Parts: sequence; C-alpha cells; structure tokens
Amino acid sequence: MTPLITVGVGDAPPSLRPPLPFANQDSGLIHIMPEINIELTLAFQQALLGAGVPVNLAQQAAGIMAKDDPHAPHLGRSDEDMHIVRSAHTWMRAKGFFNR
Repeated sequence: MTPLITVGVGDAPPSLRPPLPFANQDSGLIHIMPEINIELTLAFQQALLGAGVPVNLAQQAAGIMAKDDPHAPHLGRSDEDMHIVRSAHTWMRAKGFFNR
C-alpha cells in the first residue's frame, strides 16, 4: 500500500497560495478581522480554563494571546500583558497541566 502524502497550502509557493479568509493586506501586513480574534480568544480561554486557570485570568490572558503579533518583539505584548500570560502559565503548571 502506498502511503498518502499530503501537501498543505503553506507548502505551496506564495504565488500559488489562496488568499487568507477574513484577512486583508495593508502595507504588507495581514490584519485578521475581529471575527477571527473573537474565535481565537474563545478557543484560548477554553483551553486555559480546561488547564485550571481561574476565569478572570483566563479571560485576560486569552485576549492578550489572541492579538499576538508574531512580527513584533515579545509578540507585541506590554510588560503587564507578559505578566498576565506568565501568571496563567504558572497556574497551569501548579495544576499539573504539563505533567499530563
């Protein structure tokens, strides 16, 4: 039996990649529309809650992570943002999430 080989869209040359849904190009940067940020925030929040992070902290950290900018230093996070995300990570570690 021949193994099935799949190639993802990200593997295609840039000229052959389809445009990203819910995104637009502005000065070479892609800005994701608010609908995606809401879905991303909810997904992060659900994951953090499932890992034992308290509700208020999970909401704050999820909102920060959903707007991360991979091209900015420290993902575009302020010192306060970084403190909140580190606090969520600390809760996850304390609840044994990384030992599962």
